[in-house]
Amino acid sequence: MQNLVNKISLVNLELEEYKKEQRNEAKVSLHLTDTRGKELSTICNSQRKACASIENSLGSIIFHEGYINSKIDRPYHPLLMRVAYPERAKSREDFELKIQELCELVAMRNIGNNEEVKITTPNIRAWNSIKYRTAGDFRAPNNYTFLDMDPIPKI
Repeated sequence: MQNLVNKISLVNLELEEYKKEQRNEAKVSLHLTDTRGKELSTICNSQRKACASIENSLGSIIFHEGYINSKIDRPYHPLLMRVAYPERAKSREDFELKIQELCELVAMRNIGNNEEVKITTPNIRAWNSIKYRTAGDFRAPNNYTFLDMDPIPKI
């Protein structure tokens, strides 16, 4: 009987210490009743080994083992077969797609006629039956300041 009392008091002491440790860091809702708060503290105390601590940043989490196969033989993965640098657009649709992707990535934006901007890159050349020609004043924004000396292209 004495052992049971000692175990219960030991569990209560551990729970109180855990509450004191976590009270500084944790925020418990004010709408939580006392009984619910005690239940929550008890559950957290019983599962505290799984939580991260200063000594063990990952806790007692058991990871799933996985097998990674890295190969250099053909057939390659489709993402690895892509060209590192994009090639010149072969059609107007490809060109428009590249412009759209660059604008969505905020690597480029359309510049207005009367807008002074910080630029370094020249105008984008658009597809025209046989050759590229200037089709818009798309510029890549960056940290260098240059005056916009290029004439406004006529489309």
